[in-house]
Amino acid sequence: MKYINILLINLTVLIIILAGSCKKNDVNHKLDDYILAGQKDGVGIHYVDVEPDINFTIIDPWHKTDTIIDLDLNNDGIADFSLKGTMCHPSQLGGDCEDVSIIPLLNNEVSINPITTWLDTIPYNDTIDVGNHWTNDETLLYSYLMIIPDDISTKGYWHNVYLVSSYYIGFKIIEDDKPFYGWIGMKNDSTSRGFNFQITDYAILKEYVE
Repeated sequence: MKYINILLINLTVLIIILAGSCKKNDVNHKLDDYILAGQKDGVGIHYVDVEPDINFTIIDPWHKTDTIIDLDLNNDGIADFSLKGTMCHPSQLGGDCEDVSIIPLLNNEVSINPITTWLDTIPYNDTIDVGNHWTNDETLLYSYLMIIPDDISTKGYWHNVYLVSSYYIGFKIIEDDKPFYGWIGMKNDSTSRGFNFQITDYAILKEYVE
């Protein structure tokens, strides 16, 4: 009888361990292939509040009319995306121009509007996953062209995003042929001539379970 009781206790412990393991794997699996725009916590979510914000602008266009910054979003020492910006020289008479784009590096991708192919503005809490439209090409974020007296052309969805936590950039980092989805929080803080985009925070789904 003593041995039977010991056997029953061992079987009960084994069942509890297996049940807990299955439950953990189920939770991971539900979160391993998508992320919500603006999601800051959850299984496998790595969130970074950028302090201070990354200001992407051209400080002195009289001396340098272009700029580029690299973003390492999974913190592996390798740049995942580049932001590129250019402006017309201030001495140019009769007009103004500004262009900003994002360049996916390696096999990484960004989410775009399928009609315009511009960088998409993903609303808060929208799902970022395989169902988004993705590209590995350099993608327009913002473009402005003004020719005096009244010829003005603006392209891109990000020129009028002024509030934090309203819209997000969706991205996908490919590592070992697996997609790791994430988002970037950004706003346009331009108050005068020239673009001034600010990257405020970002998150990436670090864990991936087959």
